[in-house]
Amino acid sequence: MATVTIEVVAQDTRGPVPGALVSLVAAKQNPVVGITDQQGKVMFRVPAGSYHIRASAARYDAFTSFTVISNEILLPILLMKVAPLSQASLNLRWDALQISNWDAHFMAAAGVNGIGKGKQKVVIILQPGTPIPSFIPATIEGVPVEVRFDEFRLLSTLPALKSREEILVDRRKRWRPIVGGISMGHQMVTAGTYSCSVVDNATRQRMIISNNHVIALQWGEQEIGRRGDPTLQPGPYDGGGIADKVGELERWIKVVLEGKGTNLIDAAIARITHPDGSRDDILEIGVPRPVIEPKVGMLVAKSGRTTGLTRGKIEEINATVNVGGAGVCTFVDQIITNYIATGGDSGSPVVNNLADRNILGLLFAGSDVRNVVCKGSHIERLLQVTFGAEPGPPPDFKIELNPNQIAIKQGESGRVEVSVVKV
Repeated sequence: MATVTIEVVAQDTRGPVPGALVSLVAAKQNPVVGITDQQGKVMFRVPAGSYHIRASAARYDAFTSFTVISNEILLPILLMKVAPLSQASLNLRWDALQISNWDAHFMAAAGVNGIGKGKQKVVIILQPGTPIPSFIPATIEGVPVEVRFDEFRLLSTLPALKSREEILVDRRKRWRPIVGGISMGHQMVTAGTYSCSVVDNATRQRMIISNNHVIALQWGEQEIGRRGDPTLQPGPYDGGGIADKVGELERWIKVVLEGKGTNLIDAAIARITHPDGSRDDILEIGVPRPVIEPKVGMLVAKSGRTTGLTRGKIEEINATVNVGGAGVCTFVDQIITNYIATGGDSGSPVVNNLADRNILGLLFAGSDVRNVVCKGSHIERLLQVTFGAEPGPPPDFKIELNPNQIAIKQGESGRVEVSVVKV
């Protein structure tokens, strides 16, 4: 396909604007991104077609459109000055910014572990020890960029803290009925956390939910779990064996390796098989309420096997991050909090606060300073379950009293037969 050489010149009334992030976007294509040199120039080779172009630098942003119709010509484009950004304008730009338009470009670069939306900023996360690359811009679409160093791993790969062991020992024991925030796991793992009960949208039955890597082991290079595998409480590391089976693996969303796709959740559900069932609540939190969407700065709380009840806040949303475990896997649209969990806390339910108790998602990964949470809204949609709901008959069925029943008087005992019939 014939290409055209494009020269973009970024300048304002004071002259060239070096270090501006320039992006060319064509319909149904990923952005082509470059940084202007000391003369405010950057070159691109692009096929013929229609393009939108944007140049962003500190306090400046310019946008135009053009069409390439000739072959091998130099087409200069002048990007004019715009007014300095007010706080209101910055808020609008932050609201409009879609990380999904940029993550593929930055995540493809060596040493980049993530990108997300922080408070009125974009945060680009680099592998610790990596020099800051020259392609990291000062702003993206007029929103300031902050560089941070971090590396995320599954919590099961992090060492468990022992400072609160005596206080938290009860979470690692056998609980009947089971309750959110206690030890749980597949027979082939150490131990994670039972998040809480959810309701299956199809059957209206109460189900166990936790991380995929806690009860399913269908994560990256792992393909261990099978439907019907036992779910143990407590997990094997805490002494759980087959006699401690409380459920059977029902379904999960496979976590794929980096390069084979992206992931939204690390979650799986299991049928409850123990006759004692599950309580509705989560230890030290209470009965959870329906899912809400996260916001930067929102206060959160979690309840987990290792560190119990901890509180924190959301630092970034809409984050794309690489997570190490059984291989490296890329997760998109994630929540990043400050440090609230460690090894054994995988699967911990995260709520917005102890008063409202709305589910935000499930904690599954982290580092020595931060944690990663997959969103409850994605979990509900992909696994077809509902948080904070009451179980009951399937929605397409009703319960009817069978005819010819003998009346039972008050204070007497008797047998009543009912039928569940399709509506």
